[in-house]
Amino acid sequence: MPYVKSLGTLEYWKRNDKISNIEGDPRPKLYIRTSKVNDGQSYRVNDFYSKINDVQKAMDGENPWSVYVNQFIQGDLGRHYAAVRGFNTWAELDENKHFKEKFLEIHGKNSWGPFLNMQDEIFEDAYDEIWILIPELAGSK
Repeated sequence: MPYVKSLGTLEYWKRNDKISNIEGDPRPKLYIRTSKVNDGQSYRVNDFYSKINDVQKAMDGENPWSVYVNQFIQGDLGRHYAAVRGFNTWAELDENKHFKEKFLEIHGKNSWGPFLNMQDEIFEDAYDEIWILIPELAGSK
């Protein structure tokens, strides 16, 4: 250890394009929900996010969103998956996109309760963050 300057946590995220709706323009603000998966539930995660992705693609307008998988085991940090949704203005957070109605239309009239139960069974915890793109720091103009 005498040659180690510091220790820290490193994360490496990879987007899963199969369960992401990457259609649409990039957005300057990102709503990010990181989730910790319960032991023994990893096999259900893709099915859960696929259900959301089906709805995102079917909703009116552009609804870009992505699912990222943490490539490194994080132990107690609880950052296994991240669902990322872009938005342009703060007012968009107050808009009712009618997600539940579209979900029921696509997955069936009795699908909402089982979907919420599935979420509770798969994920132990979730944490929300907002990121704002600063073009001058991102290398874009």
